[in-house]
Amino acid sequence: VQKLKELYPDFNAKQYVKDLENHIIYKHDESSFAGAISPYCCSISMYPFLTSGIKDIGGLSAAPKNIDSYCGMYINLIFAVSAQFAGAVATSEFLLYFDYFARKEWGDSYYLKPDVIITSDYCQRQKTIQSQIHQYFQQVIYSINQPAAARGMQSAFCNFSLFDKNFFEGMFDNFYFPDGTKPQWESLNWLQKDFLHWFNQERLKCILTFPVVSCTLLYKDEEFQDKEFYEFICEEYAQGNSFFTYISDTVDSLSSCCRLKSKLQTKEFNFTNGNMGVETGSKSVISLNLNRIIQDCDKAYGLKRNGGWQENTSFIVQYLQTILARIYKYQTAYNELLWDMYNAGLLPVYKAGFIDLNKQYLTIGLIGTSA
Repeated sequence: VQKLKELYPDFNAKQYVKDLENHIIYKHDESSFAGAISPYCCSISMYPFLTSGIKDIGGLSAAPKNIDSYCGMYINLIFAVSAQFAGAVATSEFLLYFDYFARKEWGDSYYLKPDVIITSDYCQRQKTIQSQIHQYFQQVIYSINQPAAARGMQSAFCNFSLFDKNFFEGMFDNFYFPDGTKPQWESLNWLQKDFLHWFNQERLKCILTFPVVSCTLLYKDEEFQDKEFYEFICEEYAQGNSFFTYISDTVDSLSSCCRLKSKLQTKEFNFTNGNMGVETGSKSVISLNLNRIIQDCDKAYGLKRNGGWQENTSFIVQYLQTILARIYKYQTAYNELLWDMYNAGLLPVYKAGFIDLNKQYLTIGLIGTSA
């Protein structure tokens, strides 16, 4: 309210509270962090994690050197970043980097020998490459589903992404790891399938809410371009697996956890769930309660008594425009509060390069669209 007064001195800043109390709008997760100002959700780039670990966001750990430290530090990363956001944190590159460290551990062709025993005769418990990978999966997944004190004792809302070959090439064809090597599709493809199948089987043992998993599929000329990946996805659905799919006719658009579709040159809105984007997300989300708005409009203009909705669309448009003008003020004021925090050094995840505040959106949602 105070920031509204500063930015718009002629506007009744208390109208924001009235709109909330009258259920005209819904401010998503406004009560997070005891009412403190915080960005809503993000899809981060994990590259700074590869080069500096979590030192730049308040942690002590330097860059991970092997698959053991990678999995352990990734858990710390999720909790550290989630503590600075009210909503979801997406890490699209988790399996890509996991594959990188797996190849450093067992060689580039590890996926061709998953049943090879990697323990010695002195070990009471024998492990294969695949069983060790599943143990790492278990370590990460069960850890991120634990309650987090910084999130009101809820788990960290986390998202993973899986890519078909076309999306992989579109996103990572020019990508290099810090040691100069490039991602490898064959091993990542095997790892993605192994994770998705393992996750479905693990959910038969325990309720695992996170991560929310999304799979990308390129669809052109009336067919899916990566037929192998498409058939695998269909088989997983047939076995009762649960995940989102993002289907697009171009690989230059990425869907984020905030239902945003971000092209390389333009930004568009897209009605999808899950996450595929890197360095995007929403700073703030305010949804319009259409059911309540239409009822209030009816009371104000008596539309049902004077020709109904079709005869009075101009009244509805005018009524909505007035509300949208207020929401614009609410969102821009919140945006300025976030920049105040950024400039005061209170958003270290941005300073560390995991995400750019300029690349995030101020989002308007809709509630009751079927009314």
